[in-house]
Amino acid sequence: MSTNRLIYLPLGGAGEIGMNAYVYGYGPEDRERLIVVDLGVTFGDMESSPGIDLIMADMRWLVERADRIEAIFITHAHEDQSARWGICGPCCRSGSMPAALPPPSAV
Repeated sequence: MSTNRLIYLPLGGAGEIGMNAYVYGYGPEDRERLIVVDLGVTFGDMESSPGIDLIMADMRWLVERADRIEAIFITHAHEDQSARWGICGPCCRSGSMPAALPPPSAV
């Protein structure tokens, strides 16, 4: 029996439109190598989330394992797949979660 395990973790986007962010991993438990597919957002609306412009998946699990990320794939450039790249790309490398969104010029 293999001691490796396979991870599929939808951080967002499963069963909804937008906020696509998926993690796949393989390897020994607590040492799996990870691949991230998409880093998207979804958008608030007046009916379900008045006053909220962007909704993002909680990335703390991923940031805590940033040293195990092998690759980040963005499937296409729609905002629901790629809008969070400017925020998460740097934090995945540094291991720190940004407290606020950077200005649009930085994304």
